[in-house]
Amino acid sequence: MQNTPTWQKLALLVLLIVVLVMNMHRSPLLLEEPRRALVAMEMLYSGNYLVPSIHGELYLNKPPFFNWLILAFYQLFGVQDWIPRAISLLSLLGMACLTFALSKREMGTENAWRAAILVPLSADILFYFSFLGEIDLFYALVSFAGFAGLYHFGRQKRWLWMYVAVYLSAAIGVLTKGLPSLVFAGLGLLVFLLWQKEWKKLFHWAHLLGILCLALPLLAYGNAYGKQADLMALLANLFLESSSRVAHEAGGVGTWLAHFLSFPISLLLATFPAGILMLMGFSRWKHVALPSLLVFTLLVMGVNLVPYWISAGTRSRYLYMFYPGFAMMAAFIWPHMKARLQGRIGQFFSILSCLPVLGITAMVLGLLPLALPPAFWPVIGLMAVVGSGSFYLHRKGRLSPFVIMLSTLIVLRGMYGFFLTESRIAESNAAQDKALGITLAQHIGDASVALDADVEGLSFTLAYYIQKHLQRIVPYASASEWVIVPRERLLTTDAPLPPFRSRDQELVLLRRKDLR
Repeated sequence: MQNTPTWQKLALLVLLIVVLVMNMHRSPLLLEEPRRALVAMEMLYSGNYLVPSIHGELYLNKPPFFNWLILAFYQLFGVQDWIPRAISLLSLLGMACLTFALSKREMGTENAWRAAILVPLSADILFYFSFLGEIDLFYALVSFAGFAGLYHFGRQKRWLWMYVAVYLSAAIGVLTKGLPSLVFAGLGLLVFLLWQKEWKKLFHWAHLLGILCLALPLLAYGNAYGKQADLMALLANLFLESSSRVAHEAGGVGTWLAHFLSFPISLLLATFPAGILMLMGFSRWKHVALPSLLVFTLLVMGVNLVPYWISAGTRSRYLYMFYPGFAMMAAFIWPHMKARLQGRIGQFFSILSCLPVLGITAMVLGLLPLALPPAFWPVIGLMAVVGSGSFYLHRKGRLSPFVIMLSTLIVLRGMYGFFLTESRIAESNAAQDKALGITLAQHIGDASVALDADVEGLSFTLAYYIQKHLQRIVPYASASEWVIVPRERLLTTDAPLPPFRSRDQELVLLRRKDLR
């Protein structure tokens, strides 16, 4: 099969990066984003980098490594909304680069390129998580790096480097998201050594040094943390987070059974197009010899996915470290698929690539609302040029079905991202919380402010924007000039600002002297 020209690869890469970073800074932080940013911000304002907090109170649900990354960017660029998202996107691109480096030797440069570009184009990442600055893509990179180091150095029988790679990535994983990293490391090592019939290497001297690479960072952090806060409370909460999620989210036998039956289908759809390409090429798998890398990938995924398959609390974001495996297998089987099937795939996506042109036509005919932001026309125009150009080149035989598939997905992501961003700016609860947070901070000014003990906490978005614009922590405290309290504490109807709702409480900003 003819290789993809370099200019097409570069064009796809540039277009993908433009689409991913476009408007990254504009929409307000939402969902879990402000929680991560808020913890890092309080580290910055307090100077305490070891004990995570929210409103000055201990935050025990996640270790601090991801917050340290955000903090490092804050110190370089100031507190900016785009920073958590930039870290997620860098992690995603890092995972794609690592996929290329890992698969190039056994699968060839062309297949390695296909695998690498399929990673960020996985549907669940491309159309959902690539918008968010949350912890999961970085954690996926760390976990995948452990698997990659295990295979790369293990196949070369460089046992010391293998154990260092596995356990160091596990240490970073534990400091990022807790105990699941220990399971990944343990299962990965057992699978690889049994597969290679090297199980005796479990007792190799290098294994002890690898364990030290895991233990020393964790012990060092635990010792430093224990001097300021209750270490046992942190460990107990991390264990509870890791072990009881299923019990809290399972929802009964019916929910569990529905999850068990739907899990394979959900996983294939979440990894689209890679997962679907694997399935479509099913008839060809028996005619090809799998590289050792893909055999190892199947073994590791098979073992590690079982707990998620039987856990009704599983979310697709927990599985991102396995997406490169789907991408590598799809890239490997693509050249072996029949030309007729490839052509049908290309035709399907070439039709989809016309959507931007159809969108402009609908606009001209008045089929879409005309009250659109000024940026609509440049964005839709660029996407229309790329989409129609891809369609034309494909019909002329200048673009392969694989390239037309990728370009179509990128164009659709660009259009979807534009409208999603505009919607979040105009209508989302996060946008309302951002505006309210700025208003409250402007009203407070340089005066001291605190939360009343009866306040159950502010929404993370609201708390983030208040503290960002005040440039200090808003703690729970009994002495301050201003205080945020439940509305029933209001003595008169003359509050400086209207009451507002946060976490199902109606709250109001008052001067402490006006409290009842």
